[in-house]
Amino acid sequence: MKKQMKLLGVWLVVLCLMLSITGCGDDGTQAYAEEFTDLATEISQENTDWQKLLNGADYESQDWINSVQSKLSEMEASWTKLGSLKAPKKMEDIQSSFKGASDKMLSAIALYKECFKAPIDPNNIDEAGLNALVDKAGEADAMAMEASSLMLEGSQKATDMIKK
Repeated sequence: MKKQMKLLGVWLVVLCLMLSITGCGDDGTQAYAEEFTDLATEISQENTDWQKLLNGADYESQDWINSVQSKLSEMEASWTKLGSLKAPKKMEDIQSSFKGASDKMLSAIALYKECFKAPIDPNNIDEAGLNALVDKAGEADAMAMEASSLMLEGSQKATDMIKK
């Protein structure tokens, strides 16, 4: 997942640069490009922070759980904004990919919030409970990967549109 998220970050930077170069005019493209660029930067930083949190996981710590919940709430706000961006007519197809990515990531975030709602005491969880938690986290990871793929799809659509 890390590799795809890094690739997504690179694509977002490239897309933002291309939109800022070609996004002139009175049709709302420039405003959309600026708003998207701000959100893409925000999402990229939140993803970096999320990966750092996971790398330093302390599932038994309430402080760590609080940090995770806080970061997930930040991510939720950013992905909600992304899904509700108003695209100019010529970019509606691109925004539909970003809206799909937003929907998938918001579903993933909801599952992550369930997974990380309380510290996990390894001495007080049965195997079935642990397996259910791992399965739910895996489902959330799969949704996050789908969101990443949809972001890449939208970025590719934008690249193709700009090349025309």
